[in-house]
Amino acid sequence: MSKTFVTYFDEKTLFFLLKEGLSKGDKISLLINELVEEQYIEKNLQLLKELSIKPSLKRIDFQRIEQSSLITTIANVFEEAKGEVIVNLNADQQELLIALTINTILFMKKINRSYYYSCSKGEFVEVELPKIVATVDKSEKKILLLLKERKKTFRLLVEESKLSKSTISRIMKFLEKEGLAKTTVKRRELEAELTLAGELILKVS
Repeated sequence: MSKTFVTYFDEKTLFFLLKEGLSKGDKISLLINELVEEQYIEKNLQLLKELSIKPSLKRIDFQRIEQSSLITTIANVFEEAKGEVIVNLNADQQELLIALTINTILFMKKINRSYYYSCSKGEFVEVELPKIVATVDKSEKKILLLLKERKKTFRLLVEESKLSKSTISRIMKFLEKEGLAKTTVKRRELEAELTLAGELILKVS
């Protein structure tokens, strides 16, 4: 089975890949900080190319990560990952590390192994992350999908979902409690919108 490596792009990337070993058909998804200089990328890319001459990698994907869309961009990387998925939980930027960890937990069912670099041991160590099971039923997912389009009033949700007012009210109470959606009062009418957590749950539901 081919492997997809999801890893932040830094000097430890090569050690991570060497630990796991590369095979023909494997893919590397590199997460690159938007502030990283092109010269640094080119230098390390050359090392990766030299490393992959024999195994003939399927491809190396570069994914520049913008501060404004850290979690959703990384979620898309995991969503598209094929085969055996292996994650390197290292990043020199706290925000990116948090986003990477959140997605690793969220996509746990899809991930085979995850590692972090232990400074005390001077090597990569496999880490077992907690499994979080978040599920929504058919009706709840229907509402989330409607909210993904744009913010909507309760009246519009009833109209488009074909569900009763009481059912919409029950679903929205649950979604708000779980942090998957939120409501605000606009022009004396309740308006609902999808949260980042709601958007992520849709990706794995």
